[in-house]
Amino acid sequence: NGLRSIRSAMVEWSMHIGEPCRQILEGHFSSSPAASDNNNRSSNNLHNDTRRSGSVQSELLVLCDKSLFLLKGETGGVIQQRRLERADASCMCIVPASVGGRESGGSSGNFLLAGQDATVQVYSGFNLVWAAKVPTVPVQMAVTSFGNQKGLIVCMDDSGGLSINYMGTRPPMNSVMKQVRDLDYDQVETEHRALLQVIRDSQNENKVEQTDKLHIRPQYPKSIENESPAGVSLPTAALVPLFNNLVNNGNNNNEGPYVKILVRLYLSYSGEKPATQVSLTIDTPGAFHIVPKNIILSKVAGVKNTPLMVKVFFYATKNNLPSVLDAVVTASYVSHNGEPRVTSIPLNLPMFVACKPKAPVKAAHCKVILDTEFAAQPLTEVFGDFLFAYQQSGMDVAEVLGNNAAQALGFQLFAPVDAN
Repeated sequence: NGLRSIRSAMVEWSMHIGEPCRQILEGHFSSSPAASDNNNRSSNNLHNDTRRSGSVQSELLVLCDKSLFLLKGETGGVIQQRRLERADASCMCIVPASVGGRESGGSSGNFLLAGQDATVQVYSGFNLVWAAKVPTVPVQMAVTSFGNQKGLIVCMDDSGGLSINYMGTRPPMNSVMKQVRDLDYDQVETEHRALLQVIRDSQNENKVEQTDKLHIRPQYPKSIENESPAGVSLPTAALVPLFNNLVNNGNNNNEGPYVKILVRLYLSYSGEKPATQVSLTIDTPGAFHIVPKNIILSKVAGVKNTPLMVKVFFYATKNNLPSVLDAVVTASYVSHNGEPRVTSIPLNLPMFVACKPKAPVKAAHCKVILDTEFAAQPLTEVFGDFLFAYQQSGMDVAEVLGNNAAQALGFQLFAPVDAN
């Protein structure tokens, strides 16, 4: 008959959860009676049965970096929320009812959650009931059966490797009684005296501290970086032009999918003789790429020499919103007397790698009001380094912000997500 009209997609509801969403699952995860009755339904007909009956509402399980939300499928209202304390989330999956203890299909209300620390946790509703380590960090999971063995977990990592894991038996519900033994008061007194001696030794004012240390001093950029990486190693020289093409999008306008900054690290050693076998490792959030990622130095000269400078290029992906802008530089080295040592410092990456200035809008989803008992400072001075970075990169900041920039200032995230 031909296409006579085109219907535009309409938004039924929206919910600002405050974090980037990693994964959404539909099912019934709450402990209500309606949700329990619906566990016997087929997973393929779950949504259609809910629409027809009207008595059971679907639920949405939303996984974020640091939080877990359970929302009403019809209205988007929050049913439950849980803060993830161990590590950033990686992925999750539903445990089928046939594996969770029922013979029919559908959801059992249980689900698995994997974290960046390679830990898989089993939740019943929003209660943690079991946890185990897996060989790698999963990016996708599924629970299935092989042969007559139910409850096997198939995990895929970021390199495409598959592993089939078994998390063990059902956890015991009763508490394990410990063996009661009589106290050996002589042994307790001996341990107490030993601990007191350790405390006295640690509080000794005459204790000699190590004077030969490796010091790392970072120098942060004041603008988006356009410097060419001269004098770097061969792998770095091959990678940086590739990333530069992504940053500049072929025409040197910083409009590509990456934002590049250069952080200089100055290394100095306070000993008389040089430190050897120096290895630098940089740990960053997932939205960043580093060139070079690992730095090996044969030695760092002693106190009478000029500090050694190391250039590290950070490439922030605009499609991913980093949860934090903190990085950690860890250096392992061997002191002049042959002792292996480790030192680390935090890096606070600049704000302009995640957003850019924008004129404030009246209908903003999120507004931050700064209240102080002192005289109010213009926002152009409070965020002066942020605005200066984009002024140096070629943006006409005064034209973008307008005349009221001193009282109201907008920030536009690079990532195409709502995080209000």
